[in-house]
Amino acid sequence: MESFSTEMILAMCGLYVAGKVLKEIPKFPDWGIPLALTIISCICTPLLFGGYNVFHFFVAIVTVGITVYGDQLWKQTTYGIKELDKGDDENELHN
Repeated sequence: MESFSTEMILAMCGLYVAGKVLKEIPKFPDWGIPLALTIISCICTPLLFGGYNVFHFFVAIVTVGITVYGDQLWKQTTYGIKELDKGDDENELHN
């Protein structure tokens, strides 16, 4: 696996959408989303790559890992920036 392939990017986009759909289901626990995405990825990603074998399952795990990590990185970075901005506003009020 030299770089991201078109199939891997498609799988990541599909997993991202599936994660957002699962997040909107009220009774679905947040901790279950990565597990569900792993199962979905292990079923669907090898099909994009042409069949089930050990390498394609490895790609499926890496794909779901990148997807979940990317989503968390985005959420936590935007949250951190908002918190920094909120702190700057409070400092201006005290000065």
